[in-house]
Amino acid sequence: MDKKGVLASELLTELVEKTKEKERISFIEISSHLCDRGFAILIILFAFPMAIPLPYPPGFTTILGLPLLFLSWQMLLGYDKPALPKILANKSINSSHLAFAVNKTEKYFKFLESKLRCRLPYLSSTSGEKIIGFISLLCSISIVMPIMFGNAIPSAGICIMAIGLLSRDGLVIIIGIITSLIGIIVSIFIVVLFLYGAKLAAGGVLSQIHNWLFNFNK
Repeated sequence: MDKKGVLASELLTELVEKTKEKERISFIEISSHLCDRGFAILIILFAFPMAIPLPYPPGFTTILGLPLLFLSWQMLLGYDKPALPKILANKSINSSHLAFAVNKTEKYFKFLESKLRCRLPYLSSTSGEKIIGFISLLCSISIVMPIMFGNAIPSAGICIMAIGLLSRDGLVIIIGIITSLIGIIVSIFIVVLFLYGAKLAAGGVLSQIHNWLFNFNK
């Protein structure tokens, strides 16, 4: 069955209906059902929590950022759908947990689908997805790195691009690209500022050591 024209909310509902009699469902089953929409939906699931600027525990952004790196790289290479590594593909989750997550997010997907429409189709084509994959890869690198205040904007940019990709809305994808580029620039600025501060701090320490040694010799 060709699912390219099926709405994301319908795909998720179908997935819940198909698995309600099963106790658990594997990630490979989820990925196979979502088909080409799998990239966008999975990217939203991993990026959205980090798009909210909150004080996350150490390692949180790295844990969620690594799957984004993996998915972005596959989009850049032109994969039709996410190809999960065996160690992850065979893992499973409780079907009731999946149903709960879908029921909580379904109304938001339906709202977005009612507001967005197909525009600038090139950006949601195979070539456009490679562009999104490249920009998402850059954002993912920024997200994985422990950069203070450097995660929220790139994560928001990835989410917006993925939302545009779900509804084939090129205008939303452009907004996501712009947001992502701003996030990347901000992250680079923070890194440069940190390195400059570290250089000044190191210079100050060396100067103090020099003065201490000089005064000690006196």
